[in-house]
Amino acid sequence: MNRKRLVCLLLISTLMIMAVACRSNPTDKPGSPQTSGTTNPNENEESSGGTAKGMEFPIVEEPITLKCFATYGAYNKGDFNELPIWKEYEKKTNIKVEFEAYPMGDHTEKFSLKMATNDLPDFFMKVSLSNSDITKYAQEGSLVPITPYLEDYAPNYFKQVENDSNLKATVTNSDGNIYGFAYLVTSGPAQTRPIFINEKWLGKLGEKVPSTTDELKQLLIKVRDADLNGNGKADEIPLISNNVNLVDHMFRGSFGVGSRGYTNIDIDPEGNLRYIPTSDEYKQLLVYLNELYTEKLIYQEIFDGDLAALAALGEQNQVFMATMNLRSYLGETYKENFGGIYEPFEGPNGDKVNSLRQNTVSGQNTFITADNPYPEATVRWIDYFYSEEGIRLYFMGIEGETYEFDSEGIPRYTDLVAKNPEGLTSEEVLGKYLAWGGGSNPSIAEDTCFGNIYPELEKEITQSLLQYAPDEVWGPFTYSMEDTTRLATLEQDINTYVTDMKAKFITGNTSFGEWDSYKDTLNKMGFDELMQIYQRGLDDYNSKVK
Repeated sequence: MNRKRLVCLLLISTLMIMAVACRSNPTDKPGSPQTSGTTNPNENEESSGGTAKGMEFPIVEEPITLKCFATYGAYNKGDFNELPIWKEYEKKTNIKVEFEAYPMGDHTEKFSLKMATNDLPDFFMKVSLSNSDITKYAQEGSLVPITPYLEDYAPNYFKQVENDSNLKATVTNSDGNIYGFAYLVTSGPAQTRPIFINEKWLGKLGEKVPSTTDELKQLLIKVRDADLNGNGKADEIPLISNNVNLVDHMFRGSFGVGSRGYTNIDIDPEGNLRYIPTSDEYKQLLVYLNELYTEKLIYQEIFDGDLAALAALGEQNQVFMATMNLRSYLGETYKENFGGIYEPFEGPNGDKVNSLRQNTVSGQNTFITADNPYPEATVRWIDYFYSEEGIRLYFMGIEGETYEFDSEGIPRYTDLVAKNPEGLTSEEVLGKYLAWGGGSNPSIAEDTCFGNIYPELEKEITQSLLQYAPDEVWGPFTYSMEDTTRLATLEQDINTYVTDMKAKFITGNTSFGEWDSYKDTLNKMGFDELMQIYQRGLDDYNSKVK
């Protein structure tokens, strides 16, 4: 780090400490403003908080208002500001949050404009940023470190960070600060994807669940050639998914790659950093996927991502095996027809790893901006969602309305959600009450959060598959500003090319005789430099984990 940058960071840290000191009054109740409830920083200042009292409510004595830029998922159909969860939480905290909310995926341009024009809200929520973007916006001064606030104002999140070296390494920026609240995922269905198989059809064929990639291919051929749904048409889909990347990652662990989870880099048997899409093992996997595709054993429209078409196939009883959400895409047929694949397939070289395993840290998504006059109160407002009670509020809603405790003290969704009398799906009902559907969240997704809406089959499969996960699953690395800037350019070009070539190899539009040419092109695009940057990121990650 150069001398100028170091001086700037020290100045920012000093100003942050001074700001906290100026706003705090240790004689007042934790988190309560001294006088009025206006959001004008010159008229209203927060008092100090404390680790032991960080959960006291209300957060502020007099009401304040915070402005938040947020995203929402497809199930949130109404006014995001009117969700009952926010009304309930406002009563508890004395903090009203005015959301400027956009559909997930449609927010990018508006977010970029706000950052470019410095038109900042008080905080961002459910806006996933890469570590590279966090570094960029932190250096520009748009995002402020939450590190000075964590111990006193975010005891729940602080505990998670201090007790999990992987989390700490993932969220700690290259400048030593933490800027974002991360989405933590401990639920089995959220950590890995279940693999479903039509047991009814399996019985018709007199076959058992395959255990190797070769056995799987032979079974899929039999499914293709049999009229298992009895409609007189050859319309059965042996293997289906809503994303070719899921199929790719599902098989990586069977072909000796994916030793660090859902990422394009891992460690090879010699202990060296490896870029998976250029490895011999990955080429062998693509050859296998090409065989499945050209023999029509994989859904031929897998590159299109037409979710409505997938749902129709499920409802018409055309699916044999799937790596996707049964409830959403396969309709009600899954309940009577489908079982699970409880182990990864063993590959040609004896490899058997669940490479679909994702890191428990599912990205950072909630950030305090430099324009926020109430950072302490905002941090406390967010931190509650990492507590046991706050997790229930965020993911399950209001006790007695959307959830209740059963005789064993386990929270369960009420019939309003699980068996909606109007025929709405559980996701549609929750979209009227809660904010978590779709995207990343400032909270912890646990199996108990989802009560009785995840099918037991799905939970059973994922818990079994987690046993075969890699010993170490990487989270995103952090980089210096220089590496961050260069990486953005390199990854954009290289990732686009790799994705394009993967589709061409799988479909057969490009022969594997072009493999060396493919690697040569990557070298010309700066592949060696890319790997050097990744290595520095890994070295930094390892230093923080250990």
